[in-house]
Amino acid sequence: DAIRTAIVAAGGVPMLVAALRGHPRTVDVQERASFVLGNLAARDDAFRSAIWAEGAIPLLVAALQGHPSDVYVQFWVCGALASLATSDDTLAAAIVAAGAVPLLVAGLQGH
Repeated sequence: DAIRTAIVAAGGVPMLVAALRGHPRTVDVQERASFVLGNLAARDDAFRSAIWAEGAIPLLVAALQGHPSDVYVQFWVCGALASLATSDDTLAAAIVAAGAVPLLVAGLQGH
């Protein structure tokens, strides 16, 4: 957890969200940023709040939509969204409102 805390303290969340926003067509960036955000979100309510506050949810949903055939983007984005939604009804509602459910279903059907 010390590494996760150091990532967040160093401004990692805004940088990761900026990477998602700035490189929507780059599979490797979408995959790796989703992986790290998911791992951060899985461990701490404050980290989940920071990820949400930076606007990551619509960008994660956009990654699902933009890379439907890439199994790794689908996998890591699903994990990140699950980690965000697991213990926070507000975040779960934001994920639904962002249009994630049909994309998640499509991802499951496609892989």
